[in-house]
Amino acid sequence: MMSKRFSAAERGYTLTEMLVVVAIVGILSLVAVPNFISMYRSSRLKTSMRQFTNDLRGARQRAVANYSMVRITFSPDAKPGSYEILESRDRGANWTTLSTRTMQNEVYFTSTNFTDTVAGDAKPDIVFDRDGTAVAPGGVGTIEVKSDLKIPVPKYTVSVRTTGKVAAQ
Repeated sequence: MMSKRFSAAERGYTLTEMLVVVAIVGILSLVAVPNFISMYRSSRLKTSMRQFTNDLRGARQRAVANYSMVRITFSPDAKPGSYEILESRDRGANWTTLSTRTMQNEVYFTSTNFTDTVAGDAKPDIVFDRDGTAVAPGGVGTIEVKSDLKIPVPKYTVSVRTTGKVAAQ
């Protein structure tokens, strides 16, 4: 059996070549990891904002479908942010809790122009009536969803019009 002989160019990588590759990987990691962490934190805020707006839209849909009133109540500046979804089938005399949601740890509600319109608990309320309209101060109620983390977009504004339209930006 004959063994094949390799020339010097075919034997493998030199130590210098391996060190250069390791250095390049290290430099790329220094650039990529902070950007990845920022993207991850931003996605947590955006996910919480999307969940909240979807719950608002679902509350409006439930109010119309069940011919009831649906209310979302929340506490500004409580960390992490949380909100409660309630329903009343007797025009607001009695409320049944449908669900309670808690946002990501770093995400909370800040300023809002909604007020305590129903319960007398000093928490702002967003109320959808059976025709899908909303109680919104001045025609448009706004809520800020915010994070204190250092990310490119640290807050989103969710608006609810008296027509019931929910938008986020």
